[in-house]
Amino acid sequence: MLAIYKIEIERPLSSLFRDSFGRVTEAMGFKTVMELAAPDTGVWKYQKDDFIVSLHTYSAPKQSESLVIESHTYDLTPLISATLKDLLVSQLAVLLDPMDGATRNEIEQGLNTLLAGLGLPETEV
Repeated sequence: MLAIYKIEIERPLSSLFRDSFGRVTEAMGFKTVMELAAPDTGVWKYQKDDFIVSLHTYSAPKQSESLVIESHTYDLTPLISATLKDLLVSQLAVLLDPMDGATRNEIEQGLNTLLAGLGLPETEV
């Protein structure tokens, strides 16, 4: 079973996504087994037991960047959901900090409700 997730986004958001992806893979028990970064491209491979997940980035026209996450043996849905949640929580916490009205836990609970409404699994990160 080959699972592929591909998206083209602006470079600043791509960098934030990669950071969240790294945090989430570690939290899910994956270890970084390869990291190769060069101008306009990068490859990261993560392994947990027999599961290998790779993240490839490369520049696309107009200052955007393509992200490709793939695995031949691992269902990417929980990993992508957890990454998106981590990214959203991190950014919302920064944006809401001056208002000091919502805790990170409250933001996570709200996002879990939103993800469940979209049919995505609840994640623990």
